[in-house]
Amino acid sequence: MYNGIAWEGYIYILGPFLKTRQHQKPQDTIMRLATIASFVGLVTASPIGLLPPALLNPFGPKKPDGTVATAPLDVVHEMEHYWKYCSVSYCVGMGKNNQLYSQVKSPFVCNNILCADQEFSQTELLYSFYGINEHQTANGYLAADHKRKQLILVFRGTQSEADSAADLNTWQVSNVDFDGLKNSTDTNAESDCHGCSIHAGFVGIFNNSFKQIDSRLNLYKSMYPDYKLVVTGHSLGGAVALLYGVSLRINGRDPLVVTFGQPRVGNAAFASYVDSLFFPTAGDQLSSSPYRKMYRVTRYEDPVTQVPFWDGYTQQSGEVFINQFNVPTKPENVVFCQGQNNGFCANGIPWYQYANIDSDKQVHSSYFFRSPGCGGSQSFTPYGGNQTEPSAVSIPPGDLKARLNLPYDTNY
Repeated sequence: MYNGIAWEGYIYILGPFLKTRQHQKPQDTIMRLATIASFVGLVTASPIGLLPPALLNPFGPKKPDGTVATAPLDVVHEMEHYWKYCSVSYCVGMGKNNQLYSQVKSPFVCNNILCADQEFSQTELLYSFYGINEHQTANGYLAADHKRKQLILVFRGTQSEADSAADLNTWQVSNVDFDGLKNSTDTNAESDCHGCSIHAGFVGIFNNSFKQIDSRLNLYKSMYPDYKLVVTGHSLGGAVALLYGVSLRINGRDPLVVTFGQPRVGNAAFASYVDSLFFPTAGDQLSSSPYRKMYRVTRYEDPVTQVPFWDGYTQQSGEVFINQFNVPTKPENVVFCQGQNNGFCANGIPWYQYANIDSDKQVHSSYFFRSPGCGGSQSFTPYGGNQTEPSAVSIPPGDLKARLNLPYDTNY
């Protein structure tokens, strides 16, 4: 993956200091940089116990209590399954220096060893999208899992300079600027989301991509009318997946939305609106019922899930927290979390535990197992094997288990 992922959380953190204003003077920027330097100096020079509470918890208030429940094993396996799709998405689109990646090819072949996983033996690539127009657009692909009877829409995370620019555009736009609400068949959608403010960069990617992707989605949905729809994505892709999920939901679809390492997408009003769509009953957030349609997967010490932490940004509910630093993930360390900012889950981790940039880079790309990348010098090295090895033939489950250092077979 593009090294931009390593800095994504820190781009967000520095965002409120570096954002330019229309009439900002050079000395204003200097003052902002000086503030950052002073903050870093204070952090590195002071014992943790001497720091004031406001600096100990800049990500927002930590609730003193919260409710969690151990996630069932079948849900853990299902989440890992969708994480594999997200890992493969980094083979799609433009990367650093506008280099075109090797892509995912029909039937479902790529330079990520996961494409050869037997779980994907009946998976078919239907459509990949990147560079839809000259604007910032979504990157990813649509696949059909003929074994599970699912259409899976996958959005890639930050990998290019354009992606990073979208991440930095943390200004908020109103609900009327979000085409997913504006063009909804639900005439009450805009009024139901009264007071909603949404991340401008994420909305821009959605608005610039929606029509083209939705037309393909409608085509393949008509070809496979009994297939269930899954929308998933990692990081920036998780944010875009959430917006697509909201749009599909208010237009009469019933998608399953699964995000990994998703940043905060909007303010409290927007988060509550999302909850009203996916969790009409609060207790559903601890349920693994088939009727549950939202899983926001976070993990220990992933800073991206806690940003932006200014301007009233808030996470939606549906958190599934991996309470473990190392990979592979042990299923018993995965829990459901009640509410939007549960202090027993990702929101309860002190900010100073995010201080190791190299560690955070690996954490953000390591949900259940570390993403193998997509070959070439810009990807992460998988556990064992050749980084650029093509995956045109099926890898036996036992071999894949060993190469990804998984504690159990992937053939479930």
